[in-house]
Amino acid sequence: MCNKQDHLLYVISCRGAIRWQSFKKVFEDLFLVNRKHDKEKILMWNCQRAMADLGYCDFQFDTQQRVYAAPSALCRLPMGSKYRAILTGSRTPQLIEKVMTYDRDNRDLNIEPEDMRTIGVPRSIFVEAKIEQSLRNFSDYLTVPYFDDPPAWKLAQFSGNCLNYEDALRWQPATEPRWETDGYDPCWLKFDGSEDHGDALRMRRERQYGSWQYSLWKKASANLYDRAICERSWGQYLIAKKRKNQLVAYDTRQLLLAVPAAAPLPDLLSRALALCSGAEPIVERSDKLTDDLEGEQRHYRFYTGVPIPIAESVMERIGQAMTHTNIRRN
Repeated sequence: MCNKQDHLLYVISCRGAIRWQSFKKVFEDLFLVNRKHDKEKILMWNCQRAMADLGYCDFQFDTQQRVYAAPSALCRLPMGSKYRAILTGSRTPQLIEKVMTYDRDNRDLNIEPEDMRTIGVPRSIFVEAKIEQSLRNFSDYLTVPYFDDPPAWKLAQFSGNCLNYEDALRWQPATEPRWETDGYDPCWLKFDGSEDHGDALRMRRERQYGSWQYSLWKKASANLYDRAICERSWGQYLIAKKRKNQLVAYDTRQLLLAVPAAAPLPDLLSRALALCSGAEPIVERSDKLTDDLEGEQRHYRFYTGVPIPIAESVMERIGQAMTHTNIRRN
């Protein structure tokens, strides 16, 4: 069952934690050697995002810039078969060998490895059983915890929301910055300059310790602002909420939720959606996603198998209206 796609996670799991620079170096050595690709950064960031979404790793982009292997776990999925789970978290060759041995010697469950489309993302290992005790026996054999209550539900229910996030911001007086270079444009979802929006909430970014630091700004007087450090995703959705911009769409028939790739969800909510199906969100360009969304052509992250209650919870937390629309994919 050994597969090259698992090797990046093997390295992180064996060491427990690695620097972000080491993550990039291992990724390049494994998947980009002798290969000139004009979208190398996009490939690596897609891998990083998918590994975080599926609960394999946690990424810390502050002064330390480190990647941590998440604890191994067998997690129930909320959709599909009643007793269907995914093996997530850290992974070693020894753990995979135990999975193969159990699959060979036992017939009370079905183990299904599934390749992911994103380069560097390990295969999803799905486990399906007729009775729940079979999943418990499997987790005991692997000596990993079994979560019978699907984590997707808990993550969607107990994550933060826009209102609480805004209330927790720490505002400090600041002079007006340069908006023309790193100001956030809420229409194009880019940090390449923004127009004056009067007294509206605005966001910008600046380099700090080798990575981007994001901040929200609001006018306090004619030439003075109040400034608060923020996470990019929460800042984007706070601004979208105040401008009443609909960025996210949900299709109740397909159980499909679409998020602009340029406006990624907060980490826990993105993980909640990915752990609905156990599959990575697929990034695709859509010329006209729905009749309800206005704006230019965009790349979207499509989350599959999302139950209606989880979609409702996620949309409420990011301040987006719950839609019941027909999503079209190219």
